[in-house]
Amino acid sequence: PFACDASPNVISECGPSLKSSVIIDYRLNGIYLDNRLAPTKGFDYSINAELAGPPGDVGFAKVSKFISCHVPLNFLDMSLHASLAAGMVRPIEFSGACKNTVSISDRFFVGGPLQLRGFEPAGVGPRADEGVGAPGGDSLGGELFYTSTIAASMPFPVAKKKIV
Repeated sequence: PFACDASPNVISECGPSLKSSVIIDYRLNGIYLDNRLAPTKGFDYSINAELAGPPGDVGFAKVSKFISCHVPLNFLDMSLHASLAAGMVRPIEFSGACKNTVSISDRFFVGGPLQLRGFEPAGVGPRADEGVGAPGGDSLGGELFYTSTIAASMPFPVAKKKIV
């Protein structure tokens, strides 16, 4: 029932496909942060690389990176946070064994509260001209992305109770 809602760009990529890939993922996993969930000091880094090719019919090279830095300020227990993220994917034909395009499912979708605040998930990037699947057209994903964030935070002030 939802096929009629999809844009022609999305419908054209429907059908069987075989992806064979190798992924290398390196993450610090917050070992240099004072708190992995709510850091106020330290840095974090990750890099992800994927190479897809024969025996599947999909061929591409994809890399994405993320780095964040957190610095405590000597003002009201505030902390300054900065982050950068970037990624790129490029098709590889492997002498005609694979398609010369990157499918929608292998592209980058930017947006959402954990990636780019103020935007819906997959709310930033190329959109289909037609279709009623989403406001503004279906998100088609991008072959290149970058985001940067700068924020300041402070703990929520809580009144201390007296123990009698």
